[in-house]
Order: sequence, then C-alpha cells, then structure tokens
Amino acid sequence: MLLYETGSRDPYYNLACEEYLLRNSEEDIFMLWQNQPVVVIGRNQNLYAEVELSYTEPRGILTARRITGGGAVYHDDGNVNYSFITSREKAQALDFAYFTAPICKALATLGIRAELSGRNDLLAGGAKFSGNAQYATATRILHHGTLLFDSDLSVLAKTLKPAEEKLRSKAIASVRSRVTNLRPLLSADMTTGEFIEHLKHYVQSELGAEVRTVDRTAVLASGLYDRNRSEDYICGRRESYPCQKRARCRGGMVTVLLEPQDGRIARIRLEGDYFGQRDIQEAEERLTGCPLEAAALHVASGDIRIRASDDCLNAANSDLSGFDFSMDISGGTISAYTTDGAGFDSNGSMTITGGTPPEKPDGGTPPERPDNASEPPEPGNL
Repeated sequence: MLLYETGSRDPYYNLACEEYLLRNSEEDIFMLWQNQPVVVIGRNQNLYAEVELSYTEPRGILTARRITGGGAVYHDDGNVNYSFITSREKAQALDFAYFTAPICKALATLGIRAELSGRNDLLAGGAKFSGNAQYATATRILHHGTLLFDSDLSVLAKTLKPAEEKLRSKAIASVRSRVTNLRPLLSADMTTGEFIEHLKHYVQSELGAEVRTVDRTAVLASGLYDRNRSEDYICGRRESYPCQKRARCRGGMVTVLLEPQDGRIARIRLEGDYFGQRDIQEAEERLTGCPLEAAALHVASGDIRIRASDDCLNAANSDLSGFDFSMDISGGTISAYTTDGAGFDSNGSMTITGGTPPEKPDGGTPPERPDNASEPPEPGNL
C-alpha cells in the first residue's frame, strides 16, 4: 500500500489528486488530506438545495463537487479526510464496512469505540463523526470519508440545508444535534496535527504503507483541477421543471424533476444524496420519451401496512395534473401511519366500500401513536 500526501489545502486540487490516482494507478492507495473551509456536495446533488450560500459566500467558504454520491459535507481545519483506492477484485462497490474497518481499528488505539451505522456513517457515542462515499470504475474503487476531529460544529450546521425528510428518518431535530468531534472522546488529548500523524503511523505500521508524494505536474496536466474549479461543474445543470417529487428510498434521498409532454416524459432529472454504481444520466436518458400512464390502485383482500413520512394513500398527485389517478378499495385490511401527511388523501378518484374504519375518541382525531411503538397502529377493516 502507498500512503500519499498532497501537500495542499486546496479542495479542488485534493479532489483532483484522488481522482487522478484512481484512474492512473494500480497499487492500493491511502490518502490523508485537509481542506480550507469548503462545503463539498455529492455527485448528484443540487448545490442550491443543499448549501446555505447566503451564509457561505460572504464568509469566503468555498463550494465544490465530488465524483462520489452521498450528501453535502463541511470541511475546515479541524476536519481530516481519508481516501482508500483499491482494485474491484479486492472489494465490492458500496461495501462500506470493508473500508471503514481500518479507521475504526485506528480509532480504537486512541480509546474511541466507533461503529458503522446506516448506509455510510461512522458513529461514536451515538453521534456521527464521519460520512463516507464511493465511486467505482470498471476496475477500481475510490472510498473516502470525513473525520470530524476538532471542527467548528456551529459553522457546519449553518452551511448545510438538510432535507426535513432526512432529519425525520434519523429522529433528530438538526444537523448540529446529530454530529460530534472526536477530540473530546480521546483518552488522551492531542491536536489535529498529532491526530493526523497518529493515523499515518498506524497505516504505515499496520498496513505496511510507504509514503509517497503526488505528482503535482501530472495532476494539473490531467485537466481535473480546472474542471473541479469551474462554475458549470460545481453548480451543475440549472433547469426548471414543472413537476417535482422527493422521496427517501433505500439508497438515500431522491428528487425527481420531470416535464411531461403529450403523455410522455419530455425531460427528467434525478437529484439527491443517493449512491449508485453507474452514471445517473444513463437512467435519465432511458426514461426520456417513456409514456406517462394513468395510475390505478385496486385492493380487494389481504393485509397492507403502510408507513410514510407523507401521505400514505393518495388518489392523485397534484404535481402531475392532467393524468388520471384512481383508487378502489373494496376489501382487505389496511394499516396506515404517517409522520407528516394524511393517511388517506382523496385528491383524485377514491372509492371505499364496506368495512368499518377505526373509531375516533370523542369524535375527534385518531389516538396518537405511542413514542415507543415500532409498528403502525392496529388496522381498521375496510
């Protein structure tokens, strides 16, 4: 394994270095690097939806875009970034446990118990200190992550605009309440510089890494640095779409931007902090021109349980006016629980026949779901 140092705090150069090494090396590589204050957004994110530009721009906090998926992160002098680059023969894409295990072991030598949680977060004491992301070519994988060691968390919270759905899914009120620095958790205090030296020593002694310096001339000649600095690359496509819908799926938050025309998809864009192994533009190109068909739901029997952060059953989507949506429920047992929205929303054509809905106390709203309940309330028979 080779341990590379960039010798720079320029985020555009550091991001260019790891991409250059990904595309122009065959060895296993580990990098440690730091950036000047910057917000780095994921490959498929919308800059204006993710970053509080009214806060960052007057304070000289830069913005950058990386080639990996995932969400926006804030870097400053108290944050340390690490990168692993290896062959796809040694690791599978989106296997976060494989790449974060050495980091957890290194932190254990400092008295910090860290664990992988959710898709891509490292936690200590129940709070997040590291977000991780990946990018894969046909033969190589880049995995990188942040390590909040002594960052200004008050600034971090003011630079980012997380989606409300994301906060709800993690049962937290704000970004600030979710994250922590590593320095207060150490068994013996050290500076950020000493922390970096400790990680370097660990990688050298435990993984047999040899220290190398990035070839700056080659990186600059590749054009990656100029691309990373360009406004077009950072800002991305700025197009308006008449239809928009956002939802949380297994891979992360996805925002669908769509323009229908003559019953087909004229334009579509898929934004978000999701992860994928292929370029999302492939999916957008394949979806363009596909027919938009009327949607219908028919329920006659069986048990259905629905948990949602918005409407559970909606007979129409107001964002897609001009299309026929219908819902016909004539039997079965349906249990619906939503944290923010309606259980049943009859914007379109909804027909419910037979059955008895759940009783409401005093003729008012249904009873609230207990805080410790893990399942939706008992269903009513329809």
